[in-house]
Amino acid sequence: MDWIDALDAELRNLDLKRSKSKDDRSVLTRDLSVVYLNVMVRFALNTEAEMKMLPNQWDIATYHGDRKWDIKKKTDFGVIDELVIADDRPHGSAMMTEFFSKKGFERVRSGFMIPEMTRRKKEWRFFVVNESTVKKASVSEIWKDLRKGIEMWYESMLRSDVAPFREFCEKNYQQESAPAIPDNL
Repeated sequence: MDWIDALDAELRNLDLKRSKSKDDRSVLTRDLSVVYLNVMVRFALNTEAEMKMLPNQWDIATYHGDRKWDIKKKTDFGVIDELVIADDRPHGSAMMTEFFSKKGFERVRSGFMIPEMTRRKKEWRFFVVNESTVKKASVSEIWKDLRKGIEMWYESMLRSDVAPFREFCEKNYQQESAPAIPDNL
């Protein structure tokens, strides 16, 4: 998977910008958006999966083709509470990062959402890959923790089989209560 190595190289510079910012959450969200946009476009191009993003990718960035994005400067990333990319197929999984408060501290956690059908209704299982306070969060650490799961997710999409990805998540990550995902995603 050459694309994931290329994405590694692109993401190495993101934390350099972050250390100079006063608004940690806004910059962290912007930089994570770059990760999500890049993963989404590579999955869509390489697996033919129908990918959706929250917030909508066209609201936060302009795509120039050839896997190149420009983030829109007027986007207020500080108000975004969650980032999600999801495979829109019925058995499709998702990657999610959410911001929330806990014991007076703003936190960020990232992980994978895997669907399960119960009584003909899709319910999500959330596997947390990385969680920290926003002040201590690092895009490179979040990426490092997500990377292996992204590889497994990619393989599951190529095979149209979520079972190996589910088993990987169950073995390697802690399951927590699933955040709400909008029905239109």
